[in-house]
Amino acid sequence: ALSVYSAKHIEETSPIVDVLGGSEGGIFYSFKLTSAILAHGHAMTSIAYHGALGTPAYVKEIPIEPIIKRISDLRSDAAGNQRCIAVIGISKGAELALLLAAKADVADVTVAVVPSYVVWQSSEISLSRHSSWVYNGEPLTFVEYPWFSNGALTYLIKGPMQARGIHETGLKNTTSLEEASIPVENISKPVLLQGAIQDKVWPSHEMSLAIMERVTNKNPKHRFKLRSYDLNHFLVANQEPVDDALKFITQAFNANTTCEGSRI
Repeated sequence: ALSVYSAKHIEETSPIVDVLGGSEGGIFYSFKLTSAILAHGHAMTSIAYHGALGTPAYVKEIPIEPIIKRISDLRSDAAGNQRCIAVIGISKGAELALLLAAKADVADVTVAVVPSYVVWQSSEISLSRHSSWVYNGEPLTFVEYPWFSNGALTYLIKGPMQARGIHETGLKNTTSLEEASIPVENISKPVLLQGAIQDKVWPSHEMSLAIMERVTNKNPKHRFKLRSYDLNHFLVANQEPVDDALKFITQAFNANTTCEGSRI
């Protein structure tokens, strides 16, 4: 069983913004993002799905149902009232956030910061191949890392902050692109995609464009919006993307008559 931990800053009735960090693991914290969430009158949690006590060391065949349940459990306040939920996923957490929305529509609004449009291989460095995620007891189809490639050599020498090449080669070489693609067309709630044009970790701008193309072709009534920035992978270190994310979330909360708590 997966233990899911959350760090909380929760007012009794405020809508909640849940943050899913990336492959660094543990509870995600950014002073800039946290300050913006609280300034907009929302409460905040952060779920550690790996790299924390009681969770796996790597993003390796992690069942997503316990995470869905943990987020769903946040909805009810002490008086039993239903609170609105936003999910902000960052990097690997954005891959997860889109999966959660596609499989369960668990949040009222989702922000995917530097996202992927496919499921990737486990983050564990190994020649054996494993999916990052499990759903309904089955590992999800994934895009493999091409270990024998120039991108892999750069990754091994320079580390995960220079992993764009291995991801680009993986997308070109895979025969399972459609099967590994996240079914974003199933998401009925608002989604903001934030891509980074100068991303050196993976091609988040291009993958965001692919998400928009897929959802437009398969679900013309989608509620997706794309913002791309001439910045690197670490968008939440910059004020503009953070402000855009909170504006999008607050507008979605304000348009939802079931949301309780502050509205600014």
